[in-house]
Amino acid sequence: MSRQVVVSTLITDQFSLYTAPGGFTKVSNEPPGNFTVTTYLNGADNAATITLAEIGTSLGEWTATWTPDTVGFWVIEIVNATYNHRTKLEYDVGTALVTGANRPPASGT
Repeated sequence: MSRQVVVSTLITDQFSLYTAPGGFTKVSNEPPGNFTVTTYLNGADNAATITLAEIGTSLGEWTATWTPDTVGFWVIEIVNATYNHRTKLEYDVGTALVTGANRPPASGT
């Protein structure tokens, strides 16, 4: 499920790094250069700048920070080949968030 965000707004999301797909042991102190980040806008490659950083002494918790510059459906794929770990973050980027009573009929709550 994608996260709804507003264009030109700083976004920070969190993900975990594990020793193996389906593994339960988190990895800490992994150099950010050991990650490959690929971004897609509406299904096409896009060269957005994503900053990765481990959260203090969190033992394997990371942040991905970026600012979407275009309205559309964004996917950020973060891969760590050392541990064969893959994270996918999805965003529905619009000009404003649609919530509560402002939503069109039958669009959920």
